[in-house]
Amino acid sequence: MITVILPCAGEGSRLSLPYSKEIHSIEKNKSLIDYSFDLFSHCGRKDVQFVVTLTEEKTDIVKYLSRYKDRFNISFAFFKDSS
Repeated sequence: MITVILPCAGEGSRLSLPYSKEIHSIEKNKSLIDYSFDLFSHCGRKDVQFVVTLTEEKTDIVKYLSRYKDRFNISFAFFKDSS
């Protein structure tokens, strides 16, 4: 099994977005973080697991990634922002 760690840190303040930069749309119905999951589209639930690291304020990412709940095992590791 492969474990993929996806760090979702930072606020994206330079982008002036009202949401986390990881879920910013690049194409229709496709955000930045979707590209990371696409790299493992050939893998099944038993082959890869994702660990997403983020602060507890980034609930929009947790909600967004629920679209993958039936395809991949996803865990969330919350850390305290040091700023």
